[in-house]
Amino acid sequence: MATEHGAPGIQVSIPVIADFFSYLFNTLKRQPTTLRGYRTALSDYYRDSDLEIASNQDLTRLIQSYHRDRPTALHSLPPWDLRVVLQALTQPPFEPLSVATLDFLTLKTVFLVALASGSRRSEIAALVRAGVSHTQHWTQVSLKPSLDFLAKN
Repeated sequence: MATEHGAPGIQVSIPVIADFFSYLFNTLKRQPTTLRGYRTALSDYYRDSDLEIASNQDLTRLIQSYHRDRPTALHSLPPWDLRVVLQALTQPPFEPLSVATLDFLTLKTVFLVALASGSRRSEIAALVRAGVSHTQHWTQVSLKPSLDFLAKN
């Protein structure tokens, strides 16, 4: 039992930590990865005590069971086909250009610029109207970000 860092009157032990993790997981609906973070923090906090939090097999099995009960959801983007998107941009409401609304022309332009540039969202968001330049017959266009924009490397 470790008491030098615990709250007054609370005897910190592996079962108490396991109960705390159970409360976090079941009542507060915390994710297993969050509990691993708590375990690391507690292990560091009680490093000078007789508690072996980081290497305790009961806590390891408990957190593993939480991973089985509530697996981490993968936040992947839905699959999409560039050919389908490009084909859609050649049809109404994007074409013909003479009847397309400014809203749809803007969507089409922004998408094609983003696709052609391969830039990050932040780089595209930093584009400013003053940074647009073109040749006399619009055969080439340059887009430049705001002067105060700092790109990630």
